[in-house]
Amino acid sequence: MRFPLVIAFLASSFVHLAVGANTYCATACKNPLSYLKFNGTDYSDDDVDPSCSNLLEVQSYYVCLRQYCTASETKKAVSKLKKSCDPVSVPPISVISNLTVESLRQVEFKDLRKKTVLGEAVLLSETLFGLSMRTLTSADESDARNIRYGHAAYGYWGVVLLVGMITRISTFIRRQLRPRLSSSPRPKGSLWRRARLGVQQYITTPALFRQHSAEPVGWCTIPPRLQALTIFGFVVVNVVLSCVDYDIFAGNVRRPNEKEQLTRWIGRRTGVLATANLPLMFTFAMRNNVLSWLTGWNYATFSQFHRWIARMAMTLLFVHAVTYTLYEFLAGGSAKYYDQWLEGYWAWGIVAFIVGCFMTAWASYPVRRYLYEAFLVVHIVLAIVFLVGTWYHLKKQDDEYVMYFWPCVAVWAFDRLMRIGRVLLSNLSTGKALVKYNPQSGLVRLEVPARLAVRPQAGTYYYIYVLHGFKFWESHPFTLSSWEMNEATTTGPLSSGTLSFIIQPQDSFTARLRQFLIHKRTSEDGSTIYASPIRVLIEGPYGHSYDLQSHDSALIIVGGSGVTVAVSHLRSLRESMDKNEQMAIRKVHVVWVVRHQAQFQDLLDLEVASWLDASGFHSKIDMQVDIYVTHKGESMISSGPDVSEKVDGVDNASSLPPSATGDEKARSTGSTLSTSSNINHYNYRPSMRQIVLDNARVDGCNGKKMALVCCGPPSMADDVRAATVLAMKDGADGIDFIPESFTW
Repeated sequence: MRFPLVIAFLASSFVHLAVGANTYCATACKNPLSYLKFNGTDYSDDDVDPSCSNLLEVQSYYVCLRQYCTASETKKAVSKLKKSCDPVSVPPISVISNLTVESLRQVEFKDLRKKTVLGEAVLLSETLFGLSMRTLTSADESDARNIRYGHAAYGYWGVVLLVGMITRISTFIRRQLRPRLSSSPRPKGSLWRRARLGVQQYITTPALFRQHSAEPVGWCTIPPRLQALTIFGFVVVNVVLSCVDYDIFAGNVRRPNEKEQLTRWIGRRTGVLATANLPLMFTFAMRNNVLSWLTGWNYATFSQFHRWIARMAMTLLFVHAVTYTLYEFLAGGSAKYYDQWLEGYWAWGIVAFIVGCFMTAWASYPVRRYLYEAFLVVHIVLAIVFLVGTWYHLKKQDDEYVMYFWPCVAVWAFDRLMRIGRVLLSNLSTGKALVKYNPQSGLVRLEVPARLAVRPQAGTYYYIYVLHGFKFWESHPFTLSSWEMNEATTTGPLSSGTLSFIIQPQDSFTARLRQFLIHKRTSEDGSTIYASPIRVLIEGPYGHSYDLQSHDSALIIVGGSGVTVAVSHLRSLRESMDKNEQMAIRKVHVVWVVRHQAQFQDLLDLEVASWLDASGFHSKIDMQVDIYVTHKGESMISSGPDVSEKVDGVDNASSLPPSATGDEKARSTGSTLSTSSNINHYNYRPSMRQIVLDNARVDGCNGKKMALVCCGPPSMADDVRAATVLAMKDGADGIDFIPESFTW
């Protein structure tokens, strides 16, 4: 979409310059004469055009054409004048046959805009004609330059996306070429491995400053270092291009005041740059983003870029609004400025600007975190108003500016159609879902039958619509916990299966789901059962699945709701073993940090333990699960972890300090939760740093490859990220850090 658009923009700018080159001479003659007053015309009458009806001005125009333009240019200019003046009769060019250059008064730049009424035809001096030509060429070149600079944003992101695609392809090729069965460690100390470690250690893995990345700082979220550097480069490109290459000169025929020139050109430049960023802003906000498929970057990454592009665009629009306001005051005073408010394009531009500013403020982290449903509705409505205002503001301009509008509409429509298509494809001819609520654990388990065009994968997520109540249009994302495929009902490209989701009700969407079950409760054998069929729609899958099988080992650190990620990876490994697929992975270590164990006993028994106790699992993979209960006084037998809906990567688990105290460690019993000897529990807060370093020294060095998957509360995720960087500094050159989070 954007590449043909850029070509069209470039072509239109070149055509504009080419056409302008043929008319420069005639226009350079005409413009200065419009600032002179000739005898015989009532200039107070707006219906009178002196360039057509005043003989002296027409003669002065013809003299200038004869003096400075070619015969071909003169012929075209005279013909154009006659057409534009029709039905007023314009005298032929022969009216200047008796006028000579020597007999005519020459007009200089200083004579323009004087109130003196001229009683004879005049000739523009060579200096004034040159200034008039420069005024025209400077304006056209400025417009063409603005368009080229607007395209620079596409060039910048094109390079960024190309690097992402090359990285994705090279990673895929490297994993395909590497034997799936690990026969011997890869050589260590090679130049490639040292370079790769350096990039991971200092660019791709660390937080920007200290260790804040997932956890917000005040009202702000700070992107990881690589994202931050990418955003910084984008901001620098826009700032630099907003400040360079302005042709400001004394003697500008249209705008003699240099401050007028500066404010107008800055306003025009920043307006074009801001408008050029709009297609990027809409593209990066899409749920169905083709660029995400090509680069492998998740929604959180593109959402981060989307917000910063929006902030940059609104900053440019602020400068655009301020400088144009100053220009109108400088050019015509307050009267001209207030007259602009009567112009539709001006008023709609103000509407779009105010709405855009509110949208940017409304998209702050606290609003997205605590008022998500209100944020989403308001954001969509305001986006529509913003587009309407942008359209009416731009349609008065040239086509090259209006063309920035249509890609925004196109990508929005494409995303909506893709969403509808995904919903129809996944929910065609399926029965109702089964939803259960366990009041002891506080968990909702949702099992959804679906028709699947893509086989479920670990780490992916689906949007769920509950067709119950008046807010049926709302959808929320949930990480896929496990799945079962019904191979017997496979028809064509579609397969039948059941997708399982584990949800901890919080508020709004999930609270209404729990309340629905409470009203549907029944009694059986003296016990209360909260279960009911429910009509739901799913949309997905979204996200990317990471190939743990190609690593020698995996360390999966999860907190609270993040355990669904661990469960889905265990399910994926078991599926690969059932198919006898070759895998390099031989060791999986799951670290599960929970606050209240009682909430998750059913999840532990039904999900984690069942996979570990499955026949054949331990014969191929060395599996270990360590569960840490951080709430004091909890009994392991009656406690469990904390699973919650995944919004902004934040759940209800409390923040985890870097290490446990000696007393807390002393309370650890080391006993197990089930009959499996591979599940251990500890009643203290673990040190993420120590866990990562201990595993990295064994499984991330000496040519071994270790995948480090982390999903949990922001503070824990930041601790794990910082510990991973420390392990890399300690020489662990085989770690692939995979942060599993979902942010709005």
